Amino acid sequence: MKSKLATFSALTVLLLGSAQSGDYSSKQPVNPKQPVDSRGVVGEIGLGLGWNWIDEDDGDGASVYLSTINGSVAFPVGNFYIFALDAYARYDDFSDDADFDSNEDPEFEYSFGAHFLRDMSADTRLGFFTAYGDTRPQDWDKDDSYDVLMGGVEYQHFVSDKLLLFTQLGYGRSLRDGEDSTEAFGEGGFISRAGGTYFVNEQTALTLDFEAAFAAHYVDSDDAGLFYGVTLGGETQLSEGSPLYLTYFARYDFIDATDDGWIEDVQAGVGIKYLFGAGSSKEAARAGKSIGTPRMPIRGSAWTENRD
Repeated sequence: MKSKLATFSALTVLLLGSAQSGDYSSKQPVNPKQPVDSRGVVGEIGLGLGWNWIDEDDGDGASVYLSTINGSVAFPVGNFYIFALDAYARYDDFSDDADFDSNEDPEFEYSFGAHFLRDMSADTRLGFFTAYGDTRPQDWDKDDSYDVLMGGVEYQHFVSDKLLLFTQLGYGRSLRDGEDSTEAFGEGGFISRAGGTYFVNEQTALTLDFEAAFAAHYVDSDDAGLFYGVTLGGETQLSEGSPLYLTYFARYDFIDATDDGWIEDVQAGVGIKYLFGAGSSKEAARAGKSIGTPRMPIRGSAWTENRD
């Protein structure tokens, strides 16, 4: 319990620190076309609650709640560059379900990400991202859980004033051995993510996000892991000029451990977020707000011992 509280505390300090460094004024929104060096700090802090519906190939299933906390901060560097940081944590309440109450079943995961991007034009950014994610099972035994360090290239492009497309391609590898040094991403794996955000109007934005990842030796040292996920999410400003947004999402994840079976994970949830440094979701995106980092490598790592 002390370890859980320490981890949540560290994430909270980071997110609150991000908010304090931002420009809270909604009366001076970021001009989407102005040069990078005249933009200010932009970011967000969010909390969410949702529900999981789990199905396994052997017929077991579960329906449990989940909770999340996330945040990001981005700021210009020089005339053409943007540096962004983000953090995310998730808790799944599987312990009360008879089919998923093993000490090695997942319970908690978190990640920290960084992005360094260059403005190639008023509508295009290209750069790099890196992220570290870690997981904990229900007994909170670090030696039975797996982490992953990932990095790669990131591309963002405004096709029009209403549509932002993005992609991330990279490679991930575990730093900690867990129960077996070759399992999870112990032998490395490839990561891909692509999606788009459609700005419906000044108050609402919708995002469709696809992910796929591959781990060479996911379980038993020879069974590859394939991970797929799709998320439809959105956010709506609570009132004109307000920094508060209602967030919502629906998600489908598929985790395949080859000979050791698969898991389907359907999730849905709502939340609230505080946006700072911009007057709307579109202004924040134009100013370089983080698009986050791939989550499937971390989600797959969390389910490793359950599949083994």
